[in-house]
Amino acid sequence: MNRMARAHQLLKELKVGQDDGTVKVRLSRMWDSINTKTKFIMNKNLILLDEEEEDIHVTIQVNQFDQFTSKLHVGSTYIISNVKVVPAQDTYRPVPGDKALQFQRKTAVKRTNDDGNISEYKFHCLTFGQAKTRVGNVIDLIDVAGRLISYTEMQTTTGGSKKLEILLQNERAEEIKVTLWEAKAKKFSEEDDIYNNSCTHIIVTGTVAKNIGRQILLSSTSSTEIYFNLDHPALLGFKSSDTEKDPTIDKPKIVKVIQSPGQPTTEIKPMTLIELTEAKLNANTKVKDATADTAFTMFDKQVITLIGVPVQHIMDTYEETSSMGIPTIINNMIGKRCSFDVKITDYNIGREEYTVTKVTHLKNEDPCAKDNEGAKDNEGKNEDDHQPLQKSNYIDLTHKRHQQFDNTRKEDKSKKTKIEQKDKTPTTTNESE
Repeated sequence: MNRMARAHQLLKELKVGQDDGTVKVRLSRMWDSINTKTKFIMNKNLILLDEEEEDIHVTIQVNQFDQFTSKLHVGSTYIISNVKVVPAQDTYRPVPGDKALQFQRKTAVKRTNDDGNISEYKFHCLTFGQAKTRVGNVIDLIDVAGRLISYTEMQTTTGGSKKLEILLQNERAEEIKVTLWEAKAKKFSEEDDIYNNSCTHIIVTGTVAKNIGRQILLSSTSSTEIYFNLDHPALLGFKSSDTEKDPTIDKPKIVKVIQSPGQPTTEIKPMTLIELTEAKLNANTKVKDATADTAFTMFDKQVITLIGVPVQHIMDTYEETSSMGIPTIINNMIGKRCSFDVKITDYNIGREEYTVTKVTHLKNEDPCAKDNEGAKDNEGKNEDDHQPLQKSNYIDLTHKRHQQFDNTRKEDKSKKTKIEQKDKTPTTTNESE
């Protein structure tokens, strides 16, 4: 349908600054923005969707509630005239785009017959991998879709906030956790009859990515909505794979939570009182191999592997320390040849900071010598008879101060030589005179 044949504009045709636009849309979503501290409503938000699958965010201010809220019902279609087009907010956009709408005093909202030309929903779902890269990026909020694997009971944080957690899985069996807060958590728990006894697929909108305790998860906001088992393209992949399954096999599991006066936890590990109170160690080390050097962080288990005694034993027994304040037995790690297993994450790529997960102390022999011997043994053989030699993965634990000490000795020696030469020069001159 061309512009002349219709009395309204498409959302993509609206221009920022325009205040007389007329659109035909479906009200797809509606929610209140709540001040988390005062619990007061700040404004009402709408997501409007038109016949070409374009969506846009609308903000209604508190002083406009009486004029508009009674006329608006989610799922209905409307002709809205004299609407103002403004730039989209800089952060926490519920839908992508550089435009948004505001209702004015002269704005008119008229309900119209639903001719079925406008979809009920539109989502901007990211893959789990994409969502996890959005930590710290709050320009656009995140929508995700997945199979509901498990959920926790309602929990109370140390600050008194209510929350529960749900675990989603995609078609590739990848998982992501979503934390629902306050009203969103309460609403989810009240709808347990939907997901309690059968395989359930959900779409979660309006979340932000956070890194909590080295785990990337999604956290709900005021705009978060949860949709169960929708007949929507975002969930078609799940439904096609589940058509031949018993729906009760993959029903979500509830994760029991032990609530304590402190922070609640869903992972419980038995520990003795001694384990709770014993000293812990975090060793920041400098390591190098034949190509470069970098920084490794080792914790109790890895350090004990190298020094052979518990950390508490060091605290209780070893009072003598190096000039740098490091217990001598720990300082003795310097110079040891080790192989390391390290954790590689998106965070430390390029940062040269790695956490050691396993360390093995190797014999003090030159690994390069072995490589050379192996090369000699392979002389005269065809290339097809053996695998190509690879660079050694052995690493020397070396501290900067060794280099500094060597450099200092060289500098001192150089200075001494210069002084001796300087002392000799006047003597020669006097003899010449």
